[in-house]
Amino acid sequence: ITPVIVILLIIITSLVAIFLFRNRKLQMKFAAALICLSVLLILVIIWYMYEISTEFNAALNFRLNLILPLLMLISSVLAFSGIRKDEKLVRSYERLR
Repeated sequence: ITPVIVILLIIITSLVAIFLFRNRKLQMKFAAALICLSVLLILVIIWYMYEISTEFNAALNFRLNLILPLLMLISSVLAFSGIRKDEKLVRSYERLR
């Protein structure tokens, strides 16, 4: 599996999740999928870097190439927790009716 495929899956999943604001439960599932895909992307990038470094006898340097996937993972976790918080708030208002 290449990083390009994972990135395309992340783009499609995030676009679908953005437009699912009316269905929070399904949006939470897509946010959880984004978290899994972000972790998968980080692992694939590390694996590719390791393979290339062993092939060319180079040293591994984790710099900018892992910062953006880590930020994406953090934002996906924050999005998931925000959606879950909204769902709990809506459920509490439904109990008050």
